Amino acid sequence: MKNSKVLLLTAMMGLSLLWVGCQKNTADQQPKSETAQYVKNFGALQVNAEEMSKVPLIMSSDLAKGNIEPENALMASAKGKPYRPPTTTGDATAPTVSITSPSNGSTVSGTVTVSISSSDNVGVTSISATAGGTNIGSAANSSASFSWNTSGLADGNYVITATAKDAAGNTGTYSITVGIKTTIVVQPPTSTTLPSSYALVMPPVMNQGSEGSCVAFAAVYARSYEAYKRSGATSYSQSTNILSPEYLFNQTKTSATSCSGSALITTFDFLKNNGVCTWTSMPYTWTDCSTMPNSTQTAQAANYRIASYSQIYASDVTAIKNMLVANRPLVSQYSVDNEFYNAKTGFIWKTFSSVIGYHALAICGYDDAKHAYKIINQWGTSWGDAGYSWIDYDLLPKVSSNLLVMNF
Repeated sequence: MKNSKVLLLTAMMGLSLLWVGCQKNTADQQPKSETAQYVKNFGALQVNAEEMSKVPLIMSSDLAKGNIEPENALMASAKGKPYRPPTTTGDATAPTVSITSPSNGSTVSGTVTVSISSSDNVGVTSISATAGGTNIGSAANSSASFSWNTSGLADGNYVITATAKDAAGNTGTYSITVGIKTTIVVQPPTSTTLPSSYALVMPPVMNQGSEGSCVAFAAVYARSYEAYKRSGATSYSQSTNILSPEYLFNQTKTSATSCSGSALITTFDFLKNNGVCTWTSMPYTWTDCSTMPNSTQTAQAANYRIASYSQIYASDVTAIKNMLVANRPLVSQYSVDNEFYNAKTGFIWKTFSSVIGYHALAICGYDDAKHAYKIINQWGTSWGDAGYSWIDYDLLPKVSSNLLVMNF
């Protein structure tokens, strides 16, 4: 069971980390009265796949129809499109394989019939299928149906993968995602063409300082924007719609004895159950993460709860754009490298070298001319483009976890 959940997340994320601790100090710390050493300190624990798999999934109609081409094996899962490993000698054409039933994004129960069909320029020698990482059948044919008994499986999202092989050893795969007692929402096709670029008006760039509070800041950016937009405000104010990372981080940090990090699911669950108060009510400081809120702050926080949250695959460009155009920022965790860490004006993150830590960010826009999403960081205005930067559409699935979006 654990393997089935890890398959889903690892395939889509290209990494296996969710708990995040991340720190950076620069010369423009906020508030100005505080100083700290330059720190490059990151920490991460293994993802809680069981929790993430239960988060309702939103996918675009493009993804549901299976017309998004994966770039590599890590991205192939749950994308409804075959991945063909390259071959260089002899028969270099991989089989084409598809899953005709169940449909991508459907909810299933009981015994499910998984139907597979395939073809090849020479001939398919075998097909097989896995569901949640467990083999459910194989056959020496080009098509077959297998039974998958879902009774007793934990609720959540599962990847079904079909594999076809030919005599030359070429392999084609095709994967879909289905839910067991878990909602998968397929966005309707967009009635109009999405704009070529879109950007949300975010709160002022903040600075987390020496605490590992990046998850709280990324979530607060998103929740603050929602408060700003939904109230019809024309400007940001620390007393009404800039919310408190201090309130959120101090109650969700992983360690009771340090300020080293927090988890996405824990943070979003806290926002759902408790909310977050305003910055004015509980200002942020990176010198103390142990102060707990008083009754007044707790009561105010209840006014800023979220109803629920959903996940979106980092590879689903259309779904991400749809969310942004609907004025809904997205939050995720990232593996970061030195290029990202030292981003300057004009930087677009297109390639990844080696991981130096794990960070959380909010996505707040996109630009097709740049082929990139706009992100807002919490390392002060001396980083990137005055605190913002860009991540290439194709790089996002390789360095990011699934994206979370708030529901109201």
